[in-house]
Amino acid sequence: MENSMSKEVLLEQFANILDLYGDDITRREYDSLPQKPAHSRTVERTCNGWESAKRRAREQFPKTEHEDVEVPILDKVSMKAVRLLKKQPMIFEDLCNVLEVLPKECRKILNQIQETHGHHLTQIGEAWAIVDPLASGPTDNIVDITGLKKGRFGFITDTHFGSKFQQLTYLNDFYERCYKLGVDYMLNAGDVSDGNGSLYRGQRFEMFLHGYKEQRDFIVDQYPKIPGVSTYTILGNHDESFIRTIDINILEEVQQKRPDLEYIGRRGAYINLVDKAVKTYMQHPDGGLAYAISYKAQKFIEGFASEHKPQIFLIGHYHMTGQFFIRNVHAYLGGCFQSQTPYLRAKGLMPQVGGWIVEFDIASDGWSIEEINSKLIPYYKPIKDDYKNYPR
Repeated sequence: MENSMSKEVLLEQFANILDLYGDDITRREYDSLPQKPAHSRTVERTCNGWESAKRRAREQFPKTEHEDVEVPILDKVSMKAVRLLKKQPMIFEDLCNVLEVLPKECRKILNQIQETHGHHLTQIGEAWAIVDPLASGPTDNIVDITGLKKGRFGFITDTHFGSKFQQLTYLNDFYERCYKLGVDYMLNAGDVSDGNGSLYRGQRFEMFLHGYKEQRDFIVDQYPKIPGVSTYTILGNHDESFIRTIDINILEEVQQKRPDLEYIGRRGAYINLVDKAVKTYMQHPDGGLAYAISYKAQKFIEGFASEHKPQIFLIGHYHMTGQFFIRNVHAYLGGCFQSQTPYLRAKGLMPQVGGWIVEFDIASDGWSIEEINSKLIPYYKPIKDDYKNYPR
């Protein structure tokens, strides 16, 4: 059974590659890709040949017709350059010599690689290299919200736009309720989108929007928009899937069309509230939740060095709500705005739909939190097929 399941997963992810790069992709082109389910030899061994793998992937997972990014296929010399630059940085002259091309042609090759989604070409001193854009971990940017004079904000996470299980009606209701209570700033801990459909087996069948363009445009059109209310967002693992496959940050593109949705970092960011008096850290971690829902928050807080420890810690990803006070840190699990998917049901997990409104007072010393009050707004009964209530 385990081998059968692993073959099915491989075929589905291989089908995703065919959707993106075309059914005529060769073994060498496939092996040059920055992200793939397995080496071509593994694909061939599992499916009794390369062409057999493509045929079986198409039989089990027919191509989904949708508009997406056009990804150019590199020529043979450019693919050789990709393999070389992924192994180690190379200065321009050495690359010309190894590829046996003139400098003019080598510059064209570098331009072609730079324009090809999925290959993150960068210059390190005088050398060129292809690096994993996600290898460095969270960006941990520091953002000052200077306009926030009162200690009050809304906290949400995991809206999963593009999922058939998104709860956009409740998200709109939450924003309206926050606005009526005087909340001007919202913090979103990631997974704004549902991603590229390859994060787990069967995910793309749980989606009604496929590809970053469809999800980007839907977020731009349908994400709650209230005059005077700004939302600060970080990338979650679903949002990041577009960077891994096509090197596109969907939230940066959303921000270009929706300035009220400000992208502030990848998987983590420090946010200074109330004239820089209150240090807040917002994170979208990896992995599953422990049996005790406070355990992950506790371990994260224990891992903060004293100089990096926040006063408020906002956690996304787990689709559960919780409030804890550990090591003088006020921690919150943010819940979600996505109902139970078949994937979560199979794992025996029931998400908690809702968000937080957090209010706090600053002590006379000008920086410590004298009092904090948190209001959880839960939504108990998910709206079935809520995505059908919103035009694409």
